[in-house]
Amino acid sequence: MVDQEKIHNQCLSDDPEERTHALEELKSFFSFTPDKQQAWNDLLRLTNDEKMYVRSSAVQALGSVFSDIPDKQRAWSELLRLTNDEESLVRFSAAEALVSSFSDMPDKQQTWKDLIKLTNDEDSHVRYRTAYALGSVFSDMLDKQQAWNDLHRLTNDEESGVRSSAAYALGSAFSDIPDKE
Repeated sequence: MVDQEKIHNQCLSDDPEERTHALEELKSFFSFTPDKQQAWNDLLRLTNDEKMYVRSSAVQALGSVFSDIPDKQRAWSELLRLTNDEESLVRFSAAEALVSSFSDMPDKQQTWKDLIKLTNDEDSHVRYRTAYALGSVFSDMLDKQQAWNDLHRLTNDEESGVRSSAAYALGSAFSDIPDKE
């Protein structure tokens, strides 16, 4: 049985370690919590935490439980907001969470555009992770030619890791291109 009151109280704790522990509990037991609205509110609160590592953990938890969140558009919007965080670790975590949540979003075209914006992030790790992951969601795209062009553009990034990730993504996506001439 999930002790949601205990988790909630840890989310409100002055101790960042307790808040981080609460996030681990939410991540593990979100689908079993009796009051999902309260759990959702706790997650949202911690995405605004003063501690960068708590925000990053909250973003990771949000990505993990995304499929169980009733208001996916709101959750997606929160993740997008976090891609603008001042800390690159939070932006990186948000990029990963967005990619892992892609399949749960109804508007794949808009979702792809949101992800492509992340490939322009100042931090090469954010660009690297996003480029790498785009290959895994390529098969869900309706406009595969545009998606292919977007990935191909990333092979010209200034950072070799991003170029390598884009090449990997293109390789993953290659079998889904109808006309390979």
